[in-house]
Amino acid sequence: MRSLLLSVAALILSFSMLLAGNSLQFVVLALRGSLEGFSVQAMGWITAAYFGGFAVGSVFAVRLVGMAGHIRTFAALASIISGVTLAHPLLPDPVAWAAIRFATGFCFAGLYLVVES
Repeated sequence: MRSLLLSVAALILSFSMLLAGNSLQFVVLALRGSLEGFSVQAMGWITAAYFGGFAVGSVFAVRLVGMAGHIRTFAALASIISGVTLAHPLLPDPVAWAAIRFATGFCFAGLYLVVES
């Protein structure tokens, strides 16, 4: 029973850290977008792309878990989120940021699926 609690605690802790980072990223991207000179509409599209990716990920993440399993899917999606987050300062373009946020939303939908199942 103790090992089960430890493994669940590790999962919840890692997901909590990802959620905290994602929440901070929403704030930082809005500030950085204004410094880059993005319009309010562009920032709205970037934010909407995240939720569009989340919707698409909600549909397709089930297949990822079915093909690779829960642990591999969690590790892959968390790694993708870490990688694409680093691309924001490298690509200061609203279209690139929207694509990055779409990928982030897709991955977070998959992470929610893994954690809740």
